[in-house]
Amino acid sequence: MKYLQNVLYLKNAGINIGKLNRKELIPSHALALSNVLNPGFQSLELSLEEAQNYLRKENVTLDTVSFGMKGWTLAKYKGMSLGWMKLLPNRINNYYPKELRIVNL
Repeated sequence: MKYLQNVLYLKNAGINIGKLNRKELIPSHALALSNVLNPGFQSLELSLEEAQNYLRKENVTLDTVSFGMKGWTLAKYKGMSLGWMKLLPNRINNYYPKELRIVNL
């Protein structure tokens, strides 16, 4: 690593998996976009409209009860990871970073 730092400008080395908040780990956005996640990790394929709402950091409305899913879920569109959602029994929390949200779409 030292050798690489001497000959290249390294902006990032490694992937932050997240941060501990009270009793749980909140996964980082970088982890969602990385290729080190297990392909079997819980994910949900979004439609175009749902993906646009997710990227705007607006409410994503899905019938998660019919999917039988809960907890941390990877939001995907056409197989590409977008970021994290937390599926709860009565709502979905959108964890897309505010600084990356799309304002006009």
